[in-house]
Amino acid sequence: MKKALQVAMFSLFTVIGFNARLTNIIMKP
Repeated sequence: MKKALQVAMFSLFTVIGFNARLTNIIMKP
């Protein structure tokens, strides 16, 4: 159960980080 929670958190942070990077690239003038 704890392992699944860690995996879910890691996936969530990865998606957030990827979205932030993508937004940064798109918004760059």
